[in-house]
Amino acid sequence: MTISIQSILAARLPLYANRDAVRLSHHEVLPDLTVDDYAGHLLLTDYRGRDHATLQSIAEQTLSALRDADRPAHGATLKVRPDDLSKHAGQADAVTLAGQPTPDRFKTTEHGMRFAVSFSEAGFSTGLFLDMAEGRQWVRRHAEGAEVLNLFSYTGPFSIAAALGGATSVIEVDTTKKWLAWAQENQQLNGVDTVRQRRNDAVSFLQRQENESYDVIIVDPPSFANPKKGKRFTIAEGYKLMSPHLARALRIGGYVLACCNHAQTDQRAFRRWLPKGLTLTDWIAPPPDFPGADYLKVAVLAKPPNV
Repeated sequence: MTISIQSILAARLPLYANRDAVRLSHHEVLPDLTVDDYAGHLLLTDYRGRDHATLQSIAEQTLSALRDADRPAHGATLKVRPDDLSKHAGQADAVTLAGQPTPDRFKTTEHGMRFAVSFSEAGFSTGLFLDMAEGRQWVRRHAEGAEVLNLFSYTGPFSIAAALGGATSVIEVDTTKKWLAWAQENQQLNGVDTVRQRRNDAVSFLQRQENESYDVIIVDPPSFANPKKGKRFTIAEGYKLMSPHLARALRIGGYVLACCNHAQTDQRAFRRWLPKGLTLTDWIAPPPDFPGADYLKVAVLAKPPNV
């Protein structure tokens, strides 16, 4: 191991004060291996296809370290991630490495928000992107009294953050019935009743908002998508189509939270995709359990009075 899991866990322990889902190793234990702890259920994601004996040893050591730190430690699951997800059907085999098998669906918490997650029902994700924890906190701090539009809403974590932050209304838009149903489950877990759903293509929905405007617009698209019907989506083309409509649909004094997790696009290139009429006010850094995660770019854009 490059760095011991015990030393990494010791540095991560303060994060558990506010959430029970933490990335324990962001490629530190071994290159191209991540280890996530979701309320005592570990998920190891291996990008190299290593032998199971090595990964099982890491899983067992991590579970032991969690128990020594008086943290829940139920079991560990492995997913082997291919190099190019764009050529993959999106299904991921989840293999139990150690301890108890992970339930199909279980709960995790973050700053008082509750989310349903799964290692078996969301491909190579889990229903909750841990690297967006700081983005969700930003939304929660800026949502009071706001009308919020959440594009590419997935299972709705941003919507929960906005609603619990005091948003007067939240519209979440996604094309997938499964994700919208999952988002409804998250709303029920949090007692949220201010979210309305639109099953629609996020780009075309935004383009149609000619007579609507919002105080906060959240844009967190996938890097690519291969829908069963319609044109293949890429994040670069998506932002190109959305940019003028984002500037128009945003109210004066409002904010766009624009996200990009495409590793091949650096911050400068991403900035060129964003609306020219809005002011870049901040970049939101990844949470501390994602050191060096330069693949993730989260920009805050504001609409000044003269736009």
